[in-house]
Amino acid sequence: MNHVIAYIEENRERFVSDLLDLLRIPSVSADPARGEDMIRCARRVAAFFEAHVKRTASAAVEVEVRKRGGAIPVSLSADSPLVRAAERAVAKGFGRKPYYIRSGGTIPVVGEFKKALGLEVLLLGFGLESDRCHSPN
Repeated sequence: MNHVIAYIEENRERFVSDLLDLLRIPSVSADPARGEDMIRCARRVAAFFEAHVKRTASAAVEVEVRKRGGAIPVSLSADSPLVRAAERAVAKGFGRKPYYIRSGGTIPVVGEFKKALGLEVLLLGFGLESDRCHSPN
């Protein structure tokens, strides 16, 4: 454990500087108005990751970090006509109004549909947390 504490102390100035760089980005949000902020944040975090991997890799290892595409953030207001129509359909089908839980995920085609079609996109998920659709967490 002492080596971990020593590493933190040795790098404290860099860690604080990196954190302050991230804090200067106004918002990390799915709000489309904050899209440029998200891109800046993603680029900054990718740069931190690449620098860390290259700095800590063994000299016997060749490191190459490949950057892949991302996804356009999309968000819908609970007051959206699309959300209200879905609420009515769920209430009719299940006999009660849905319970709203704001959640997110990365399905890149949703942002592309919105951009290409100029329409809002709504996805409805049906299942239980215990279904473990993606993984144990």
